[in-house]
Amino acid sequence: MREIKDVRIFFALWPDEKVRQKMADLFPGFALDPRRCRFLTPGNLHLTLHFIGNVSFEELECLRHHATGVEAKSFVIEIDCQGYFKKPKLLWLGCSQVPQALPRLQSRLGEQLLPCAFKPERRPFHPHVSIARKLTAAAKRVEFEPISWVVDGFVLVESKSIPAGVQYQVIDEYPLQTNRM
Repeated sequence: MREIKDVRIFFALWPDEKVRQKMADLFPGFALDPRRCRFLTPGNLHLTLHFIGNVSFEELECLRHHATGVEAKSFVIEIDCQGYFKKPKLLWLGCSQVPQALPRLQSRLGEQLLPCAFKPERRPFHPHVSIARKLTAAAKRVEFEPISWVVDGFVLVESKSIPAGVQYQVIDEYPLQTNRM
């Protein structure tokens, strides 16, 4: 019998309201039929660093503790492109030039979580913000002004099933070191 776990979690970059709203403002431009896809709610927009999945409260405490050991500096992401993952039928926003600090942060976090029996994803890290699911084909290309996102921390998020789908709730915040100019 499979062990029942207590919570479903992931680590992510969490945009502030201004960045989140700029991304959500792009949704109508894709001209997608809402019967043929599902846009994420603006409050759920994020960039996943590590999907953990279902864990016990004990495992959760280990992950929370080890995530505090990540040392990294804040950085800026320029959201300036869109893409489509065919197999999961997913429309996403991303950056054409990934700042070196982003994969470095993702890697450091993964290393910190290893003592918690965490097994990092084997596929290469492809940073993106999912915006619509269950598309049957790629969306039309939309031109938009780049969205500048200052990343000054990462979060631990719980995924909760609700009648309307899922709701993401930040349960911990981990600040990054501020870059001094």
